[in-house]
Order: sequence, then structure tokens, then C-alpha cells
Amino acid sequence: PDMTLTAQDTRPTFQQVRHRTALTLQRIAETAGVHGRVAACMERGVPVDAWEAERMLAALSQLTGQTYTLQTVQIPLIPQTEDMPTQQLPCLQREEQQIL
Repeated sequence: PDMTLTAQDTRPTFQQVRHRTALTLQRIAETAGVHGRVAACMERGVPVDAWEAERMLAALSQLTGQTYTLQTVQIPLIPQTEDMPTQQLPCLQREEQQIL
């Protein structure tokens, strides 16, 4: 049997962690200096760039006094490839289409 599938990721998601606090996504995003759409993607579990996730977690840590990192919070990350510039994030494209 494939043992890789049996290992459950027990880390909380960003949404679960944020819901334990009284913080709004906007407040965390502003503290992190990250676009609100990126914060919304993280909240929904849509992959984001590692540097944005790290800034959001650093802001969450700063605002709560707890320490949150990519090792302790489950956040889907966009694989880093040369041919996919940040402007092409599926997260942002979907958001743009909803706004227009």
C-alpha cells in the first residue's frame, strides 16, 4: 500500500487560524503589505506565492503574539517556475474576472 496517502496533514489552515482570532483579512493584508486578493486566496486555500504567504503569516504572528510559519500552518503554495510570472497567478485572474 502507498503510505504517502495515509499521512494526514494535521496543520490548521490559514482560515482556521484566522478564525481563532478577531482579526479581519484586510487588517492582516494591510499589516503584511500584501494585496487583499492574495489574502482572499489564502483564506479559500487557493495557492499563493511563498513570499506572500510568509508575509501574511509574519503579520498574523505580529498581530496575535503567536508564531505562525509555513511549517505550522497549511498553505497551498504556487510552484516556483521561471515561465509563470507573478502576474499570471490563477488566483488573481479569477478575482479580476469576478470584479469586471
